[in-house]
Amino acid sequence: MFKYLVFAISLMFVSSANSMDMYVGANTGNTYSLYAGAFAKVFEKHIKEKVIVKNLPGAGGLILYKRMNNEELTPPNGNTIAMIPSQLIFQQIAMMRVGDKNAIDPSKFKWIGSLSSDNTILVVNKQSGIKTVQDLKTKPVLFAGTGAAHDAVIMGKILTESIPLKNAKVVQGYKSFGKIYLALERNEVNSIALMTLDTLLYQRTEKYNNGEIVPIVQYSRGRDDRIKNVPSVYEILSSEKDKRLVEYLTTPFVINRTIFTSRNVDPGKLKQIRLAFSKTVLDPEYIKIVDKFKLGNHPRSGFEVEKIISDSISVDKDIAKRYMIVRSQ
Repeated sequence: MFKYLVFAISLMFVSSANSMDMYVGANTGNTYSLYAGAFAKVFEKHIKEKVIVKNLPGAGGLILYKRMNNEELTPPNGNTIAMIPSQLIFQQIAMMRVGDKNAIDPSKFKWIGSLSSDNTILVVNKQSGIKTVQDLKTKPVLFAGTGAAHDAVIMGKILTESIPLKNAKVVQGYKSFGKIYLALERNEVNSIALMTLDTLLYQRTEKYNNGEIVPIVQYSRGRDDRIKNVPSVYEILSSEKDKRLVEYLTTPFVINRTIFTSRNVDPGKLKQIRLAFSKTVLDPEYIKIVDKFKLGNHPRSGFEVEKIISDSISVDKDIAKRYMIVRSQ
């Protein structure tokens, strides 16, 4: 793992004219850094430039997003790309819809693509005794999350209110998903309201196969073939407004680990970067790396990402307002 992580260490030198900076809006040592390191290693072969990964964490990717918006990180030759959590994009869209002047319109940027796209699920541990949605409605549920703006916390609150869940609480304060999952294993909490299916199937395989971690609800419109026996949340919720809110909250995972560049990038350069992206995600070397680290490989093109963002910008104002309210509670 070390030889790929080294690509995701913050570097302190100035890039040359023949290199490209890839900024990551997260700390080193997490899945974002692993994805970035794997991608950069193979991407530079197709872009024919040295790709230097630099971590710029802070505020869930917002610091990087703002600096890209201000053109602070873009050299004259336009050789800068960036990866941010896609949840930030949808937070900015919701802010725009409720009239927040601090919002930065994501459609201003040029989108290169996303490295993962996955279904999301609600899981419980074996100790919870929860095996069905009916159990979820009546038995004690302790959801885990980091803070009020964490997607797992927001989803826990939404489901508690909308299903509804009679004995559910949300426990906040965990510093990372790793800490959240450890709390689930230790039975400090008994549920995570939102995690990716890939994480369960590929990174927690043994726990899933042994029945120690159990998916109870999935958030796709139709049932995922990999977990056909698990009901979709859209089969459970009756309110269309609740369904639209859940869809808005889970759409970021359809374009996860999103890569973009400056709005002022030269059109020819943008075409070159997008072509190199497409070649990279299909390259056997890249696929071998992501498979080795069980990261999941479900990329989407820049055109697909742009369409999803464009479609989401017209989200109903009442959905955006409710989303912002739940985030702040």
